Amino acid sequence: MTNSGRVRWTLLCEDRRHEQFFRGLGIQVLGCAPEKILPAPKGKGAASAWVLHQYPDHVRRTVRRYPSERVALIAVIDGDHIGFRERARCFDESLVSCSEPKRNNERIAICIPSWEIETWVAWLCGWRPARGSLDESRSFKSEVEKDMAHGRTNISAALAAWSPPLPDEEKFVPSLTQARNEIDRILR
Repeated sequence: MTNSGRVRWTLLCEDRRHEQFFRGLGIQVLGCAPEKILPAPKGKGAASAWVLHQYPDHVRRTVRRYPSERVALIAVIDGDHIGFRERARCFDESLVSCSEPKRNNERIAICIPSWEIETWVAWLCGWRPARGSLDESRSFKSEVEKDMAHGRTNISAALAAWSPPLPDEEKFVPSLTQARNEIDRILR
């Protein structure tokens, strides 16, 4: 395999909405779709637990198997009520538990939409709740899904607004800012 400058990547994620968002983001930012998409199987327990369990194996199979090539892994789980910082710690722990400590120079992006991917979609589409502000303090999933069902908010529009970051993003949606940093690291 030759290194043409293009990043070859695998997506490890919880569900179809993650798949849609990150496939589109990869095409837009990385210049290509993922070579493999590994969503959690439905009806087999918590999707986040499945992703965390699979993560060390896919780190070995992708990034660490081809260290001199532009091979990347993007792993995605929702922050839910736990939050993105604690979920990020869970990814690190899953590596350590398999004797695979984290290495800072690897092309691995850990993306943790908090509460869930719908929060990011809503923020990127300029959606704001009637009262208060859109942030990561609670779930907006049911409200955003209603907007998505009526075509007022969608993943395509969110991806179109990916760059540049919206004002106050880091204040209201810090998990999105963190994900941008993770994706940017893959490109280096």
